[in-house]
Amino acid sequence: MVCLNTTVVAPAMNIIATELNDIGNQTWIATAYLVAMNSFQALAGKFSDVFGRKPIVLFGMFFFTMGSLINALAPTMNGLIAGRTIQGFGAGAILSMLFVIITDVAPYRLRPKFQSSLAVIYGLSSVIGPLIGGAFVDKLTWRWDFWLNVILGGFSFSVTLLLFKEPIDIPKSTFIAKIKRIDWLGTLFSMSFVCCLLLGLSWGSAYGWNSSHSYGSFIGAAVSLIGLIVAEGWISPEPLMPKEVVLNPSILIVYVYVMCLGLSFIGTLYFGPVLYQSVFGASSTQSGIRLIPYMILLVVGSVGSSFLIGQYVPYMKYFLLLAGASNLLGYGLFYTVNENSNYGQQSGYLVFCGLAFGLSQQNAILTVQKVAERKYMAVATTLVKSQLYNLSRCHQ
Repeated sequence: MVCLNTTVVAPAMNIIATELNDIGNQTWIATAYLVAMNSFQALAGKFSDVFGRKPIVLFGMFFFTMGSLINALAPTMNGLIAGRTIQGFGAGAILSMLFVIITDVAPYRLRPKFQSSLAVIYGLSSVIGPLIGGAFVDKLTWRWDFWLNVILGGFSFSVTLLLFKEPIDIPKSTFIAKIKRIDWLGTLFSMSFVCCLLLGLSWGSAYGWNSSHSYGSFIGAAVSLIGLIVAEGWISPEPLMPKEVVLNPSILIVYVYVMCLGLSFIGTLYFGPVLYQSVFGASSTQSGIRLIPYMILLVVGSVGSSFLIGQYVPYMKYFLLLAGASNLLGYGLFYTVNENSNYGQQSGYLVFCGLAFGLSQQNAILTVQKVAERKYMAVATTLVKSQLYNLSRCHQ
């Protein structure tokens, strides 16, 4: 559901902005969703340690479904952006909890298989998403991109509420006691840093880099970052981002790696269709089809590496090195694409980038999980997902 929504809207963005008479804010259809998702991903792991996995999953599903309903009924671009923000908060909770729950229920040697199955689901959803989104735009209306989420979200919420059992033991305490355990300063500064940074980058191109909009946002981001460092290092008794995790060299280098990877990944999913439509005259459906090879190699890389880990390749870092080289090769070739490039060049060069992401996602998570202490497992895992999408917001 969340994976499908990441790509189902991409082919429709230009059409939505045209119908709502607000081309200038077209990118916020994607950015609002992704900023909110990224902001809450870093929080979901710690919140799940306090309240349990199931409440956070249900929270995410509720907000995701309500946001989808608002989007389906939105009469203006501002209403759509508000709905996408609510939807993004829910998506951040759901996406983070998927990998955390696998960590709870599966032994380390089986995690690659389970996590690769998530990559298969993600890949299939990413392939089907642009096709469904394009078909809705071409044959029905873009609002069905969101009505589909309302239907799937309501069903998923009901099934989870009735059948899903809490996978960890949560110490019994009052709700007030749990609220007191939350790192509110870290939460505030973390979310404000991400939002201010991305607003500054977005407003810089819209209002000018010397405008008060840009200066104010970047100053707010700097103040928030300083506040976050002080709160996490010296004030919070249970920090949102424990120094035992973020200052561990073996974990920190993986976070930096996935941040760089995220710079390209989401940009391709959202702006690939925009490029195909505006430069090559592709329809919404055709632009989605051009991304299929990209997603197929994502699945191949993830599933293939899950079977090779331990048996033929002893260390995850070899996959990360291969992925980095593949990503560089793919975007280096794609840089040569111009208005005269053929179909093979438009979609074929990106297969190297899809392979890179497939090799990277689960191997980065497994590397962090192998190093982090058990009590920090949820936080360390969700921070990988958060960093993966963090710089992709800056790219937009």
